[in-house]
Amino acid sequence: MNTYEHYAYNDTIIPDPMEVAIKISDKCWNTYGNVSCFVGKPKSRKSTFGIGVMLAHQTGKEIFNIKVNTAGKLIYIDTEQMHYDFYHTLQRIKGYSEIQNLDHDKFKAYLFRMLDPEEILDNIEMILMSDPEVKILVLDSVTDLVNDINNILECKTLVNRFKKWSN
Repeated sequence: MNTYEHYAYNDTIIPDPMEVAIKISDKCWNTYGNVSCFVGKPKSRKSTFGIGVMLAHQTGKEIFNIKVNTAGKLIYIDTEQMHYDFYHTLQRIKGYSEIQNLDHDKFKAYLFRMLDPEEILDNIEMILMSDPEVKILVLDSVTDLVNDINNILECKTLVNRFKKWSN
């Protein structure tokens, strides 16, 4: 069989339904195996949203109208915040959500502020390849994963890496 034949669409093969990973206001926002982005202006609480996803996964509770499937592990990568800021944001959201303790077997958070884009990407790849239980990856912020956000080739390479990771 030719290589391209492997990629041919066949409507006699019915795919399994996609498992919902994240719901917002009871609507599917993301399924396992797909990549979704939330974007906003600076200081619009994107990090708060990301930590809300992590805590909803952690507890099975609805947080900020976010429900997250609790299967597998969640990895949270932050490329902007210092340890102090991340800690206080996490504590604030834990307080809102009345969460006392976190299950560190269900999630890991990494603060990669001091690394350059290629080092961050290499570390993410090592994390994902070393733990098959990872089901959800939260990246805050994607713009720190490239040197030049206006470089089409660099951005396309990043998107292709996301596709590879999500398979």
